[in-house]
Amino acid sequence: FVFADEDGLALTLAGVPRELAARAVPDGAGFRLEGGQLEGAPLAFFDGDPCPGGVLAGMLTFERAPEGIELPGGRGLVVPPFELELDELAAYEHLLHELQESPDGDWLELGGELPRWRFVEWLTRQDAVIFHGSPKDDIDVFRPVRTSVELMDHRGIGNLAAVYGTPFGLWALWFAVLDRSQLRGSIRNGVMRWTGRDGRSLDLYHFSVDHSHVGGDIWRSGTLYLLPREPFRPSPFFPGGPDSSEWASPEEVQPLKRLAVDPEDFPFRGQVG
Repeated sequence: FVFADEDGLALTLAGVPRELAARAVPDGAGFRLEGGQLEGAPLAFFDGDPCPGGVLAGMLTFERAPEGIELPGGRGLVVPPFELELDELAAYEHLLHELQESPDGDWLELGGELPRWRFVEWLTRQDAVIFHGSPKDDIDVFRPVRTSVELMDHRGIGNLAAVYGTPFGLWALWFAVLDRSQLRGSIRNGVMRWTGRDGRSLDLYHFSVDHSHVGGDIWRSGTLYLLPREPFRPSPFFPGGPDSSEWASPEEVQPLKRLAVDPEDFPFRGQVG
């Protein structure tokens, strides 16, 4: 969203408070962004009064929204707040030690009654692993084979023969518990870490399926694989731009550990658009 306030033009995303918005500062005939994940990206507007829209980073087009438009659901989702008790923190640190000291690809047993997303989110914040979600529970080696084509991939990297993963565990959890074999039509999902100019950051998720499936039984149990970070590199958000949330490894990868997950472990299950 591009909006104007007393300080000029700013850009934000669904779910981002306005105080964390990136500023659009004049730069030649156009603007460039200060702050946010798109720091430094050029911002240009098309001619017209009122302005009909523009282009961001030379490739991401946007347009003026009609008055009264309702935004699609499932966007701007943030992780539920949680505070760790000392015994919970000790349990998570023990599990991290186990996967670091015994990277045998075996099952990681959490135990207890706490929702598993809490451990997944805590592990995300440790920057210790790359996550890969799958309905399969028997993958011992991930090999760099690409079996799909992303038609809208303008970065030239989403269609590589590579092992794909993400440092955001809750995004990977979606792929583990979503029953894609039962779905038709569009499936959209992702996460962006938005950083304000003051250094504060916010992880923004979005999940949506074709409207005919919303509220239906689209879930199944699956497996969240914990992979080593070393062979992975982040894909750019756009050519020459900042890192995206998708990482890729050109070489085969063996899991450190794997975690059994159920639909109840996905904290955004009731917010899918």
